[in-house]
Amino acid sequence: MLILGINRLADLSLSNTKDEMRLIVSHYAAESGARWFYAYCNSGNRWNFGSDFDIENKDNLHMYIKADSMSTNPKHLMSYAVSNGVTSRVHIYVKEKNNNTLEIVNVKPY
Repeated sequence: MLILGINRLADLSLSNTKDEMRLIVSHYAAESGARWFYAYCNSGNRWNFGSDFDIENKDNLHMYIKADSMSTNPKHLMSYAVSNGVTSRVHIYVKEKNNNTLEIVNVKPY
């Protein structure tokens, strides 16, 4: 009985570890999307906030930037990553400069 109990605990621990690893992979992808968008903005690019901004969509990973529907200044965006069914997000705050390019004000990875 003791061996069966130990075996069950080991199985649960392995399952929890796998779930945590999926979450870490998804969050790392969301942070990568935020870094990519930061470089995109620093290169003088523009975006109209009207639809989702796809960064990568292949196999089991979908990374995209989505604008909050509320009108705020600075504008609130989120970098989403969906990896193996696990979704993570990173908050990004941007403001438009005079020449309609974007400037990152703040990034919050939670």
